[in-house]
Amino acid sequence: MYKQMQIIIMKILLIITACFFISSCHNTKTPDAASTIINIDIDARKPITASEYFSHTDIVELETGDESVIADISKIMFADEFIAIADRRGKQICLFGYDGHHIRTIRREGRGPQEYISMSTATIDPANRRFIIYDDMTEKLKFYTYEGEWDGEQSCEQLVCDMTVSNNTLYMTLHDTYSNTKDYVAMMPLTDDGNISVIYPFTAPQKTNIGLNGTTISNCSTNVLLSQRFDNNIYEIIGDKVTPKYTMNFGTFDCTDVVNNMDGEQLTETLFENNHVYGITDMMETDRYLLFKTNIPGIVIYDKQKQHATYCASIKVENVPISTSTTAVVENTTDKIVSILSAGHVLLAAERFAQNGDAKDGTEINEQFQRVMDNITEDSNPVIMIHHLK
Repeated sequence: MYKQMQIIIMKILLIITACFFISSCHNTKTPDAASTIINIDIDARKPITASEYFSHTDIVELETGDESVIADISKIMFADEFIAIADRRGKQICLFGYDGHHIRTIRREGRGPQEYISMSTATIDPANRRFIIYDDMTEKLKFYTYEGEWDGEQSCEQLVCDMTVSNNTLYMTLHDTYSNTKDYVAMMPLTDDGNISVIYPFTAPQKTNIGLNGTTISNCSTNVLLSQRFDNNIYEIIGDKVTPKYTMNFGTFDCTDVVNNMDGEQLTETLFENNHVYGITDMMETDRYLLFKTNIPGIVIYDKQKQHATYCASIKVENVPISTSTTAVVENTTDKIVSILSAGHVLLAAERFAQNGDAKDGTEINEQFQRVMDNITEDSNPVIMIHHLK
């Protein structure tokens, strides 16, 4: 009888231990004290000069021609020999040299076996020297070399919202279009035929009229950063492990209470009326800095050494009579961000400069930007400013 009691007690202890282990494993996927808390003072949002955080800025006038008219800059991808502009609306990827000259355009729109109907998102695969385009109309990933040659395809029935390549692996955020309530993070090795495997399920998104805005995945060289709308955390992906790395405190602009108590049109209106932050996007991390955007215009730069975050309303380059709060999504880089200046924006600056005769602070205007203003027309492609982090 005594031995039987001992056996029963040992079994109970084993069950308790197993439950504790399972619970501990489950909790590794939720934000905890291990994540770094970052306080964001949105009320202190301010313009900055580029020299505060950037060593220098390259002004690149993108050549405009019959094969290089850009409708929309969805993403900018960097390679050693070119800058690639993903133009979702134009259904193309335009390649430019670092001096702005047009190299080639990859546009294979159509219903043929090596074509795509839509280009809902795209990314660069540097190790294999190719681009990956997701066509949501055919539910396939399509591969094209840097030269624009066909390089195969892969079926993907769930909607790919965003994707990036790191360590020869394609990471994707997926949306279940059938249930319309589930988002996932998935990975696909690029070394073989590759099966798509889900590595992380997001919480169910709330029903609003803002679509899927606020969920992005970003390549940061050795790791990948991940965000989800209505979530104040930035997650890190290393291999197939997803863990929270940073947690943002947006103060009164935090949307958590609103999201938990509303849905549908009421939630959408409240988010916009009160300027709530509902998404962290376009993350980039270096040894010293973490940069990201939200749905409020501007860019956040967090200095990890000083443990201080600055919400930059706009970036002003010295001797350039124009500021911008519009920054592009960048891929395959960890040392630079890109500001976008539309042709209309530059033309207005040129008119003001012609009236005043000098830059606002009285100094001579940047010589390179002067050439841009001399050449710009209403039909010109956007001008990009590449800011290199210190």
